[in-house]
Amino acid sequence: MSYKKTNSLLARLSYRYPNNYSIKMKSICLSFVIGLLALTSNAQTTLNKDSLASDFSYLVHLLESTHPDPYSGFGGKVFFYKAANNVLDDLQKSPYTETTFVNKVNTFLSNIHDGHTTLQQSMKSAHSERYAQRIAFRVIPDGLIVDGISTSHKDLLGARLDSINGMAVTELLKRMEYLYPCENIYGSYNDLCWQANQENLLRQLGTKFTNSIRYSLHTPDNKSVILSLPLVNSDSLKNIPITFTPASEKSPAKNLSYQFADKEKHVMIMRISEIMARENYEYCWEHKWNGAYDDIKNYYKYNLKKSMPCDIIKAIAGIPSFSEVFAQMLNQMKKYRSEYLIVDLRNNGGGWTPIVLPSLLMMFGDNYITKNMNTEFDRLISPLYLQKIHMTLDEFNRQQGTHYKIGDYISEVDKYSVNHSTDSLRKKFIQNCMSASRPLLTKLRGKPLYHPQHIYVITDPGTFSAAFHYAFFLWRMGATIVGVPSSQSPNTYMENTPFCLPYTHLFGSISNSMQIFLPVNNKRAKIFYPDLMPTYQDYKRYGFDANTEVLYLLDNIAKMTSTKCVQN
Repeated sequence: MSYKKTNSLLARLSYRYPNNYSIKMKSICLSFVIGLLALTSNAQTTLNKDSLASDFSYLVHLLESTHPDPYSGFGGKVFFYKAANNVLDDLQKSPYTETTFVNKVNTFLSNIHDGHTTLQQSMKSAHSERYAQRIAFRVIPDGLIVDGISTSHKDLLGARLDSINGMAVTELLKRMEYLYPCENIYGSYNDLCWQANQENLLRQLGTKFTNSIRYSLHTPDNKSVILSLPLVNSDSLKNIPITFTPASEKSPAKNLSYQFADKEKHVMIMRISEIMARENYEYCWEHKWNGAYDDIKNYYKYNLKKSMPCDIIKAIAGIPSFSEVFAQMLNQMKKYRSEYLIVDLRNNGGGWTPIVLPSLLMMFGDNYITKNMNTEFDRLISPLYLQKIHMTLDEFNRQQGTHYKIGDYISEVDKYSVNHSTDSLRKKFIQNCMSASRPLLTKLRGKPLYHPQHIYVITDPGTFSAAFHYAFFLWRMGATIVGVPSSQSPNTYMENTPFCLPYTHLFGSISNSMQIFLPVNNKRAKIFYPDLMPTYQDYKRYGFDANTEVLYLLDNIAKMTSTKCVQN
């Protein structure tokens, strides 16, 4: 996993992003995990037992009414209730802080194997953590490597992680499955990567230690090293200098930024760090979604780093449009007849899938409109889902022209309709799409704005949700996937539906749909393996650069180009 070097220390070493939240468990090991959770302690206030039990019962009710299938991961409805009752009993027996309560709930939720169904820590809880002084990791296709470390130990950058406190990585990953919701082993890798320096997690995993963490590492020159790092609070971390792996400037850093990778302008790289743009902010504001104003304000504060205009219309107009930026990028490629497009989706936790779809029409024209993606979404109609979209059931049915009831499933299967002309399908797509470029799409009349001859998509475990959708749809259209597998499975639960617990006021999300993208027996149904995956030796060859996947791909493109020239 690669990070921006400008991220704050806590964002880099401590906190995780909700959309990347993914670790699972097996129901038969619930009692084992409950025992581990009892070991976790911190200075937080003990919470009222009855109130926590009430919050958990409320969450169980939300799961049953919102999630498309909360039972199968537990082995069926009976075992779901048994596991829930075990949690309720334990909440009455032992004192719980916010941290230990969240751990308990996520251990229960991990049975569902769903990276979108989770409970989040509050920021005050996360701030009370202690961390190893100082180390950070990155996920590669077959393990974890040191990505950042105290400057005095910088010779260990790129070293493989073998064990923590004497527990091998393979065992750590197995135990990670018991603690947090996730969909495949790269979800476990992802969470271990983010939290391998946190006291809370390492105690949950059952590793033995007091006030320091022991990391067993294998250096790039194949030497075994034991590194012991003291545990300190977050404020103390900033006093210790840290060195990160180098980061080449071959790939742009900002969201929706792009640049040519070569002087001849044959290769374009576009960085997409989140699937969020003007289109979705405008939609939320116009449809009166809760928090729409604050979301726009935060975009200005954290992304644009400036004050938001008082006029909300001007504020929305000041946010870059996904469609417009993508069209500008394609026009640059068209101008120079560029052959290669690289879409960098690493560490992209997702956002709004609909805003990327017009870019497919821009590149593939009617071939996208007539393409059968073989995707299926089954969405459950629930009170929480209707609350999210700000509609009553009657309003929803009137808009859809349907007669659904609470508890009904809507099945959306992507199949090309032979009963409609390509022209009418295109017009319907443009009319309903979430895009600031409808006039351009109409003007193209089904022809591509520009179709790059070769499209590559770079992924890592942080490529999740809407970002994963974009990678998958591009792959269906012929793109080559490069890098590390996503922590999201093609066949999985989907779509964040937010909730807030009444007593603790903790926030979380529940999936309200099921997606099926590949046949069940397909080797990529659970782990979406890239077509090209760098080896450890490749990372070593590029100096463990944060953009190794980009450098690796550019060299592969250069080899193919030179081979083509020789053949011609």
